[in-house]
Amino acid sequence: MSLKLTSMIVFLTAFSIIAEEVKWPAPPSGFSSRKNDSPHGKVSSHNYVATQFKNESKPVKVYTPPNYSATAATKYPVLYLLHGIGGNESAWTSSEGNADNVMDNLYKDNKAVPMIVVMPHGGAFGTDMFDKFAKFEDVLIKDLIPYIEKNFNASPDSNMRAIAGLSMGAGQTLNFGYKYPKVFTWIGAFSPAPNTTAAGTTIKDMASVKANIHLNYLAAGTGSGDAGYLNTARTYHNYLNQNGVKNLYLLSEAGLNHEPENWNRQLYNFAQRAFQGVSAISQSESFKIVPIAKATISTQKLLISKNSGADSKPWGVFINQTENSSSKVFSLTGRTAISTFRNLNYSTPVNQKQ
Repeated sequence: MSLKLTSMIVFLTAFSIIAEEVKWPAPPSGFSSRKNDSPHGKVSSHNYVATQFKNESKPVKVYTPPNYSATAATKYPVLYLLHGIGGNESAWTSSEGNADNVMDNLYKDNKAVPMIVVMPHGGAFGTDMFDKFAKFEDVLIKDLIPYIEKNFNASPDSNMRAIAGLSMGAGQTLNFGYKYPKVFTWIGAFSPAPNTTAAGTTIKDMASVKANIHLNYLAAGTGSGDAGYLNTARTYHNYLNQNGVKNLYLLSEAGLNHEPENWNRQLYNFAQRAFQGVSAISQSESFKIVPIAKATISTQKLLISKNSGADSKPWGVFINQTENSSSKVFSLTGRTAISTFRNLNYSTPVNQKQ
């Protein structure tokens, strides 16, 4: 093998790693702590009827953002946030994370779209643990989503519906989210557990995934306590990547294990990127899909670009730089609006227009 060819292979391998796994800055100190000098959202407890299981009652906690309005004309996007194997509807605001504080602080710093966060009890019914979590699929789709859209000012547009979770809930997220790409269009899996079904089994319509999912986000820690979960995330990510899914990110948190600090960070990263660049519809038609206008961007430097195949559309990674900040703008496809990720200074606007 020639030296030139060897060098090319090394270069492509290094490029592949850089392109596939992103490294974002750690959140600021106190990002998951309650702060008295900022507005707070409200966490309320509710019960809904699981018609799929003899009309039994199921608990759910709902976070509504600061200044939430039940009558505002513009309905709120919704994130369905699922807990781990030992958790319940309270886990994301107690033992497994601090979702309410993370969201409050994101809003304080103007880093996220105001959204409703729905935290259900993710085990359905039965005695087998894995089976209970699998059966929650029908409850979520047929009972919980309609309940939330009836009782809260929640958008029925799938462009305004996200699903994310940690550990067992991350497995549910991947199993349910990719099975219903016209129901959930923003997907985040944090330390996905072994209940994760192989991507090739779950994804029945890759074209629909490419057409509808705005954000495919997988993450886990590199510590020994999360290494197996990182492998699950990476395997799922690689399948999506090999099938040409572009709006795809795998983030590994150095040294973090299967622990709340890890999952708080993943919620911090996911929530500020969800629902960016899309608009809600006004009609109250469940699971309606709305085409997204192409976004135009103005940047200083093109880092990576690709346009191949008869049906492909241009995409690229661009960078803007100023004296004190660096911003990457990911233009995903001709159909999907852009998302903005800033490396250093979140207060510096990115040079873009839509």
